[in-house]
Amino acid sequence: MSTNLLERAPHLDEPTPATAPTVLIIEDDPVHRMQTEFYFDEQPYRLTFASNQVEAEAQIKGDRPHLVLLDLRIPPDKHMRAEEKVGLDLLAHLHQAPDTSDLPVVVLSLYASILEKECMDLEHGAKAVMVKWPRKQELLDEVNRWVSGVSRELSHSH
Repeated sequence: MSTNLLERAPHLDEPTPATAPTVLIIEDDPVHRMQTEFYFDEQPYRLTFASNQVEAEAQIKGDRPHLVLLDLRIPPDKHMRAEEKVGLDLLAHLHQAPDTSDLPVVVLSLYASILEKECMDLEHGAKAVMVKWPRKQELLDEVNRWVSGVSRELSHSH
């Protein structure tokens, strides 16, 4: 007997206010994506998703999020296999590009402990690196920390 996960948590279907901070979750595994989504259950965030590098870049360009949660092992596009290098390359690109250098990225990956130093170096610039699966409150504290910083910066720039 299969139970639809949204039936168990109907509030996930409810619309989030358009003014809510946006978190882009870059994750190609549907089960991991759903797990990450449940971390935000009843949280004041609007979630958007990308499952590969091409989708992620389009999402960021089209609807810039307040924060990115990045799995390192993602495919470059929907036709290719996932590899750690793609996530690291995307992280470096976001950190070095003038229009996204201030976008906070939190790495949430099974490979985070192996690549933590590289993710946080000057070339890649991750704000935090977390191994899947941290405690829910740990992840939310990290997200809140960086989103509140971005929100303060945005309000002072207007």
